[in-house]
Amino acid sequence: MIIAIFLAASAFAQAKPPAQDTGLTSYVEFGGTTNSAGQVYELDSNIGYKLTEHFAMDMGVPIYFVNASSSTTGATSSSGLGNPSVNLRWKYLHPAVNFASVVTGSAPLADSKLGLSTGQATFDWTNRLDHSFSRVTSFLEAGFSNTTSDSRLSQRPYTTLGLNSHFRGGAEADVWKSISVGAAAYDIQPFGNRRFSAA
Repeated sequence: MIIAIFLAASAFAQAKPPAQDTGLTSYVEFGGTTNSAGQVYELDSNIGYKLTEHFAMDMGVPIYFVNASSSTTGATSSSGLGNPSVNLRWKYLHPAVNFASVVTGSAPLADSKLGLSTGQATFDWTNRLDHSFSRVTSFLEAGFSNTTSDSRLSQRPYTTLGLNSHFRGGAEADVWKSISVGAAAYDIQPFGNRRFSAA
């Protein structure tokens, strides 16, 4: 199990329509992670359509900026487009606890030589429970995937291919406008062989 402290900042305000609205949605967000392996920054753009108050779909293409640590063997710094992805989203909002389920599929179009793709299609199915207390939102997540997916709270300087289950829990706090901070603990349990592509 790993515990991470993070700081995320949106470069542009995220468009969040009211819960009952339907129609087009879009956002552009900038975030990053730094640790002993180096720094990874992601500019994520997304456009979609909210069909009902419970169901939506969207697509996006991330741009990665990776600065590998000089102490990390075999790692190099690189930048480029990530794999384009499509998300199918279902959610149910309740005063006690909110539930959301997201299925994501990604096409292997990014440069695998730069470590931005494994060269094969990937999928992820993640379920989330959360509850907000004023500006603080606590959450629990569990999912199944054939890759180690990035999240809004953590970007990794590598991509992987191999079945795994993943779990995450923590809290996020909106500090000021488009800046949020928080902490999360996560665990990844792989099945069988895994393949890594380092940036």
